[in-house]
Amino acid sequence: MNYTVKYLVDNKAYQNESEFLKIDFQCTDKSIKLVLHPQKEIILLEARINFNDSQEKNEYFYSNGYQSWTDTLEESRKDKTKKLGILARCPLVEKKFHIKAYGDYTFIEYHKHYSFSFTYLRNKDNYRFYGSLNERTGYTVFYLEKNNLKAYKDIKNLHLKSTYDLFDIALFKGKENEVFDAYMNSFTKKIKITKKIKGFTTWYRHYENINEDIIRKDLEDAKNADIGLEFFQVDDGYETYVGDWTAINKEKFPHGLKQLAKNISEAGFKPGLWLAPFVASPKSNLFKKHPDYFLKDNKGHFIYSGCNWSGAYILDIYNSGVREYLHSVFSELKDDGFILFKLDFLYAVSLGQRTDKTRGQVMSDAMDFLRKELEDRLILGCGVPLFPAFFDVDYCRIGADISLNWDGPWYMKLVSKERVSSKQSRLNTINRKNLDHRFLLNDPDVILLTETKMSEKQRLSIYETDKKYGSVFFTSDNLSLYTEKEKKLFRELN
Repeated sequence: MNYTVKYLVDNKAYQNESEFLKIDFQCTDKSIKLVLHPQKEIILLEARINFNDSQEKNEYFYSNGYQSWTDTLEESRKDKTKKLGILARCPLVEKKFHIKAYGDYTFIEYHKHYSFSFTYLRNKDNYRFYGSLNERTGYTVFYLEKNNLKAYKDIKNLHLKSTYDLFDIALFKGKENEVFDAYMNSFTKKIKITKKIKGFTTWYRHYENINEDIIRKDLEDAKNADIGLEFFQVDDGYETYVGDWTAINKEKFPHGLKQLAKNISEAGFKPGLWLAPFVASPKSNLFKKHPDYFLKDNKGHFIYSGCNWSGAYILDIYNSGVREYLHSVFSELKDDGFILFKLDFLYAVSLGQRTDKTRGQVMSDAMDFLRKELEDRLILGCGVPLFPAFFDVDYCRIGADISLNWDGPWYMKLVSKERVSSKQSRLNTINRKNLDHRFLLNDPDVILLTETKMSEKQRLSIYETDKKYGSVFFTSDNLSLYTEKEKKLFRELN
């Protein structure tokens, strides 16, 4: 195995060791560690490792997608990782919808096969596993170049003055469960929650069109269905604007969130609430009062998190005012009685470019912050890079949003890897099954048994896959339509 580290010192380029940089490279058959010891300030440009391993003709490469919604699959030598769709490559489309923000399109090299944080080469039931143990020092991207396995760090333009643990990679060989168990046991942190959960969420039944009367009816239906639901989660639509999480829409919820949580509890369910803590609408009071809380690009423009809500801006997690604001939000919502927090669009927090921290560190620091704020509550992470979520969330989405038909709108196939699709969501549930009960508990998204455009066979294929590999069994069905057949299916989830 060998490495390459490229960097600048006083605007002059260097590679590997020099009078300005000492490198400690340790390589065994179980681990690879590369530690940098700058002798003065350096600016990193590139860091790579060649594993001297290759994908044979009958082997599969595991491609773990960037975040919850990104395609994850095993790839043969003939397959290839998808690129940004042709529609999203149109400058006018990108200017309006900011599609690139959802994925890795602006900061990762494209390779035919690549994987975030961990990967394996599989020959039948024999695995050669490679997994990073530290993504704070930059996302580790494993990739194949002419069938040779390599890895690089997302560290371009990072300024270093002191010792830096750049690569820390564990290597394992064995059967499927053996290598994933060994990877799990490489961490000192362990999951704290092992209980699977069932519940109802308002999202797919109503999307943002919710109010007190609608939720009162859903609570009644959920109670009457008697299918073992434990949680009732209120999704998007209760707030005045995204970002103003405690400024409730009084027309829709005149009695406020505290009363809403009380109503849920009195109906026999544990209250859950959705929010996207790191983003806010330009129309929000938060943005109007504190534009200094938000990230800007190198041209001074606010950075968008995507096209949801006609575009939202991103909070700077290192701004003390931001942390104080989010602390006040979580304190109030906890006091209101909410137990489960679905935290969405979390990837956004690391979209800004910094010279003192990698995207991996920003994401990891943000997840640590959320865990500390909600240490006595349950966190369901969504839209989040998975490694930084390990052990900091209790439950985590591991696939894209499901669609009401099988494969989502046809044109979304021409947009991004983070598209809405029941078909792709199911594949992610299968291909990320090994994370469940090791690093977090898998949320495959909701199970819908009625009122969709999917065939019964398609609905049941999602049900059976989720039952086998999932740990979060939520639905958004009209529960008043459940026959004994649907009730029986849901009662069997455990």
